[in-house]
Amino acid sequence: MLKKALSISIVAALMTSPAFANKDKTPPPPLKLKEYREKEIRDLGVYQLSRRLDVMSSDTADNIKRQVEENIRQKQQDIRSPDQKFKPLSIDLNNPMVQHVVKASVNYMNQIVVLDKYGNPWKIKRVGIGATEFFGHEKVDDHIIWVWPKKKYKESNIALLLEGETKPINFKIVEGPDNVDSFVELKIQGVSPNSNVKEFEFDPLELQASTAKADVNQDAMLMADGITPNGAKRLSVTMQGSELEGITAWSYRDEFYIRFSGSVISPQGKLAAPPSSTGINLYRIPRIDEILIEKNGLLMNGVQIKNL
Repeated sequence: MLKKALSISIVAALMTSPAFANKDKTPPPPLKLKEYREKEIRDLGVYQLSRRLDVMSSDTADNIKRQVEENIRQKQQDIRSPDQKFKPLSIDLNNPMVQHVVKASVNYMNQIVVLDKYGNPWKIKRVGIGATEFFGHEKVDDHIIWVWPKKKYKESNIALLLEGETKPINFKIVEGPDNVDSFVELKIQGVSPNSNVKEFEFDPLELQASTAKADVNQDAMLMADGITPNGAKRLSVTMQGSELEGITAWSYRDEFYIRFSGSVISPQGKLAAPPSSTGINLYRIPRIDEILIEKNGLLMNGVQIKNL
């Protein structure tokens, strides 16, 4: 009985609600739908076609071409711009444990020239690369090879078997974005079989030129005493980021001068002042940022010369 009474109350409430109370009022107007939809679509197609057929101004066409060209440039241009350097390396055939390093970079070629100690070409019999999938090579002359990296951030080693030798020379090649040794001069500390120079006749002259007749001037004498002359600029000598003690270096007349107790192995250093009785000598070397030296009986590879 209670449920029936509750149902009657709900129905009565609904009948008196605003929705039912407004049933006699005017209904809302119907939606106004467009009568000629087909015509509108046709007109839109004609408008789009007319825009395509309109003649484009020369300025607009040039701007579009420039934008397309700029998009192609940004897509194709490599973000790398490595420094290209000349790298002389002095190779001692009797010391195969020295690890020389040649720096390469994708899109750039390393030209490697092999000479004897007098500057004569030394013929290459065979060339071997450890990872041919990462580096390619071509022998373009008897004493010249081209090497190029195929992939980024790879490394390998190169072996060269020279004419008249039974042991190959080896060096490491490393790909990177910052530096490329675009021209590498491998100067072998020996005489090529095809050399016209007779070693027993030339060696005394070479010894004389490197000692008694060293390129000595007043500025070199000052550097030999550890003094920076006018026109010279002090350089820092580091290895693995740490400053090397007992070594001073200068930049002077487009060459580097380095003073220490030891010897410069690669590139081969030339005495810039008479030998010192203290064992501290001054060497003149080409402008190169990485050298190999011998100090206190130890070979030190990757020694870097930089501005202070």
